[in-house]
Amino acid sequence: MDQEQERYQGIAIAISTAIAKEAKSNFSAAEWAQNIPAYLLLRDDDEITIYFNQLDEAQKDWLHKRLTEGGHSVTAGTLAGLRQAEKDPANAEIKGLKMLAQALGQYLLRDMIDGWIYTIGGQDEQMPWLVNNIYYQEGSNAPPNVVVQIVANTPLMSMEDINRPTTRFVYFFGDDLRHKRVADILATKGYVKETQTLKDAYLKATVKFSDYLVKLNEQFVAEGEGLEVDYERGRRSAERIVFDGPNKVINDEGVMRRKFFAQLDSPLWANIGKIYSEIPIHPKIFCFNLETHTNMWIHVDRLTEYVYNPALREKLILPEEHRDLVDILTQDMDVLMEDIIAGKSGGTTILCKGAPGLGKTLTAEVYSEVVGRPLYRVHSGQLGVDSAAVELTLDKILKRAQRWGAVMLIDEADVYIRQRSNDIDHNAVVASFLRTLEYFHGLLFLTTNRVDDVDDAIASRCIATIVFDPPSPDDAKRIWKVLADQFEFKLTDKLINDLGKEFDGISGRDIKELLKLTAKWCRRKQVKPSVKVFKSCAQFRGL
Repeated sequence: MDQEQERYQGIAIAISTAIAKEAKSNFSAAEWAQNIPAYLLLRDDDEITIYFNQLDEAQKDWLHKRLTEGGHSVTAGTLAGLRQAEKDPANAEIKGLKMLAQALGQYLLRDMIDGWIYTIGGQDEQMPWLVNNIYYQEGSNAPPNVVVQIVANTPLMSMEDINRPTTRFVYFFGDDLRHKRVADILATKGYVKETQTLKDAYLKATVKFSDYLVKLNEQFVAEGEGLEVDYERGRRSAERIVFDGPNKVINDEGVMRRKFFAQLDSPLWANIGKIYSEIPIHPKIFCFNLETHTNMWIHVDRLTEYVYNPALREKLILPEEHRDLVDILTQDMDVLMEDIIAGKSGGTTILCKGAPGLGKTLTAEVYSEVVGRPLYRVHSGQLGVDSAAVELTLDKILKRAQRWGAVMLIDEADVYIRQRSNDIDHNAVVASFLRTLEYFHGLLFLTTNRVDDVDDAIASRCIATIVFDPPSPDDAKRIWKVLADQFEFKLTDKLINDLGKEFDGISGRDIKELLKLTAKWCRRKQVKPSVKVFKSCAQFRGL
């Protein structure tokens, strides 16, 4: 049996040479009869292959009658099943794989829109695929099966896939026929037939996709899930990651060289005169997740454009001179960026020094909101401790931040910026850190808890150094007030004054966490906030 021919002309039917001779004589005008080579009819014990889709109704009637009369009950049953699948594919009881192949094609042909099927995805994510071919096959290494070949423009699993659309093969075996109807059998593989509702949702998503695709290096908020990939390690598979909340991501399509393929000469639909078939696009954006620090493909329906909030500046409680410095840097942002683009600047680095919880990281976060650019936050632990690894990883990170125009934050960079001494390994790490910074043309915040232990070479490369001290009594009261309002935990002015005195000298972070804990305590115990309640909760934070 010629399976390649079957892929184009439908299900093959094997008939005896005796019946083939009669068919060739009775239907001499039919192309399929003319194509039966005469030499194949010389032996009566041979079988001739013809194809179901080439027969008209009268020829099918005649063939079924002759097969039955000749005692070929199995082939006659196959033919009857194919005819049932052709006439009522949606409700036909599928009794064999050949019948399934015929029914699938006819089922998709009825009320056809594009010749697509859609995946049944989690959280209503339904992706279209063009059905390019359907065929039955037998082989020595596998049991008989039906193959559905589908094609789409999908997220790349490997950079090797960039020059062709994705082709997938869906296999159906005899065991899959326990679900008797075509729709049920198709659903067991995770697919449904196209509908206008699905097409409308797809068209709506592609409009959003066209808008988001060109917004390179912009920040978005992702919710739901994404497909995590790692091209650097050559991993072809993608891991489905479910987000535990909104995740900030960057449109990183700029590093891709994606091609989109519009049409395909489909052998399946060519039989009905559809010369070219549209290849659907899976509307997913290649993103960098700022929370997980991994690349992901995320569906546009799970993305919204990030809205920056410059008003957060008012919630940043800092000494006046610190706020003035942030304002100056913000106001001169355009000038700084022009210098960077023109190559006149080696980048702008701001060093933030102080004990934990005093607002160093928060300052960088607020600054990014004010200037309207993403904050790319990297913890020092991600860079490694070996000088070669530090240089390689830091270079990759800084180039990424520069490409995005992001505000870069290296948090708790103590090990890389503390003063050099007789430790050769540490000195090599600091030297690698310095050398890599020289090639960075962007905005960088460095935070450290080591107030008096910063290497001179590092300090000299910083445009400004901000020293963070515990908040003054007045600033502490403002922090209590701002955070209480944020947590919707009402505190009287008198209680705020009393708390400022009771917890004098604690950091802004301690105030925040103590407020959160006490608010939960009061709501759970149904008691009003008081200094006594705060003191009870403070013992659990070591205050």
